[in-house]
Amino acid sequence: MKHMRCMLTCLAALMTLSACSMSEETSAENPQATTADDPPVEIILSEEPEQEAPGESDLGLSGPPVSGGSGSASIPDDIYVPGMGGAPDRGDNESHSAPPPPSPAPTRDHAPAPEIPEDIPAEYAELLEEYADDPETQAVLLDMIRGQGSAGAPPAAAGPGYQKTCQAETTPRRTLLITCQDMATGVLTQATHPIGSDLEAALVTVAKDLSGPDVEMGIVETPLCFWSETVQITDNRFFSMCPEWEYRYSQLAEDAAANFDTGRIAHHAPQQMVLQQPYFLEVAIQPLQKESDQDSVDESLTAAMGTGLAPDSEERALDLSFDTIRAGSVMSVSAVGEGYDILATTPQEQPLLPGTATVWQWQVTPRQPGTPLLTFTVSETVEVNGRSLPRTVKTIPLNISVTRLDDLLADTGPVDTDADTQERSLTSDTSTPVETLVTPPSEASGASLMNASSASGPDADIPGCKWVDGADPDRQAMVLSNLAYSPPVSRLAETHEDGERMTEALSAVGFSVLQCEDLGQRQTVRALSMLGRMAKARTDMGAHPVTFFYYSGHGVNIEGTNFILPTDIPGASPDDIRDMGVSFEQIFNRVSSTVAPTSFVVFDACRTVMDDQSRGLMRAYSPVGWASGVFQAFATEPGKTAADDGVYSEELASNLRTLPDPANVVFKRVQDAVAARTGQKQRPVYTDGTTGGDFYFKEASQ
Repeated sequence: MKHMRCMLTCLAALMTLSACSMSEETSAENPQATTADDPPVEIILSEEPEQEAPGESDLGLSGPPVSGGSGSASIPDDIYVPGMGGAPDRGDNESHSAPPPPSPAPTRDHAPAPEIPEDIPAEYAELLEEYADDPETQAVLLDMIRGQGSAGAPPAAAGPGYQKTCQAETTPRRTLLITCQDMATGVLTQATHPIGSDLEAALVTVAKDLSGPDVEMGIVETPLCFWSETVQITDNRFFSMCPEWEYRYSQLAEDAAANFDTGRIAHHAPQQMVLQQPYFLEVAIQPLQKESDQDSVDESLTAAMGTGLAPDSEERALDLSFDTIRAGSVMSVSAVGEGYDILATTPQEQPLLPGTATVWQWQVTPRQPGTPLLTFTVSETVEVNGRSLPRTVKTIPLNISVTRLDDLLADTGPVDTDADTQERSLTSDTSTPVETLVTPPSEASGASLMNASSASGPDADIPGCKWVDGADPDRQAMVLSNLAYSPPVSRLAETHEDGERMTEALSAVGFSVLQCEDLGQRQTVRALSMLGRMAKARTDMGAHPVTFFYYSGHGVNIEGTNFILPTDIPGASPDDIRDMGVSFEQIFNRVSSTVAPTSFVVFDACRTVMDDQSRGLMRAYSPVGWASGVFQAFATEPGKTAADDGVYSEELASNLRTLPDPANVVFKRVQDAVAARTGQKQRPVYTDGTTGGDFYFKEASQ
């Protein structure tokens, strides 16, 4: 019997390799499906679905496995994780009592050796010839090769005719762990399914899900067998017991999970924080295996942290810091800082799984001005004398400046400008019609509203800006459109029209708007500070103001920081941009949730700077992962540029003033409309970080 098991195991391996070979020969369009001695193994854990009635769950195992890391996988508490211990308990009491072991299959008494058919592949024929003097074994082998199972076993046992085969086994928390293997590539995928009160019913649900729509007619796309040493379920036409000679897929997955000792790590954090303002900081780690491509792993990390590039972008993400570290199957990451309140939103200790990123996140609120130390500590969990102990593999100190909000919003005073800038200065205009009133009109003028926001009385006369009164004192906006750049930065054409239509739309839904054109760096910061002071004044009075910042012009990402480019920037080198650009930190901190409970920041930017000096350096924006309480919107996907044609502002202005829907629905409609108008060449994105319920630009009753 032991000899028979070894022989069958060898046959199973041969059939798998043959399937790889046949797939390669018959599928010229899939060059990746090649035979390998050590095929790549990828493990994907899907979140366990809620408890539900059998027959209502879709495992979603039919889709292709995620390649190169398209996101992170979260791991519920009741999922058995390969490599983490806690293997399925073979001794637990299932709801079914274990029946007596089935009787051995009848033997073929001295049956004559079957003739070897001519259509049997050569490698199988050689194996059959080795057992020419054992007709009984040869008959079993021939049945298996033809995909008919062994000794009466149903076709759910794997055969070379299937593209994928699956095994199910129980876990200690009464879930089914389903492990599937692609027979052509060897790639493994995993998912879980709740058992509920009936194990057999749960297995039937899974088997039907995998078998496909024609299962009632006996056509099975992906067979399922149940692996258990204590429970036997026989005579079920949808699944079988796994043959004892077959490889256990979950063990293969566990072996693959341990097949790495290094990994890539990425993290992000703002360079500046505001005292008492919460931020979300993240660290992500993904294993590096011998077949891993580092660039693909970095793309996976970037996507998992929500700051990734578009899938077909040729740009490299610069808003994250990457490194290579020692990594094990279980890692711990902590954030520590004396001057911060730190709340972990993910477990400190988590497993690493090949092919996917694991993310750690904290809500960090600074409570000490200056530069209080904040450090990420990364540890590997190792076994020492039977104990699991952490071993530090990397510490990441963060250089963050913490400032008081009042200091950040302080008025810097008038800015000296040349004659050209003075000519561009716009006069005050309060004649913009208000089509929709959310609250009764305020009697305060623009100037008095601004003066009410600060005891120091900010100077409202910023060259290049005009004030447009709105109906709601708790809605303030700044619209900035930059067009008049000087070489080597290219001049734009449509941005002023963008600003005009956005000012009209915001005014129509009650916003007071500080409309600005062609501002330099200091003017931009002054205008932003004024917007923050107005909102903070309302907050201090007990109101719940809303701020809205819209920018149309050049925007870039340089070495981890997003910038908008003022019109007085002297050049397009990284040093010019760092010194004279206006960073996202400067913008977000001035319209943060500490300033206003609800804030919108919209970048209709990412125009390419066309000159030799900047080529290769001008990169489009990526969403800011650390922002808290801010709704971010971008005219195009991360890593792509937007056309200077007004399409985004037209759709945003139109939908914002007409749709009586929540803000996130409005921006989804804008996303779809822009993508349709541009033939999918430009697809806007948005990230809703606001809290406290839905916000409506236009009420349904209006």
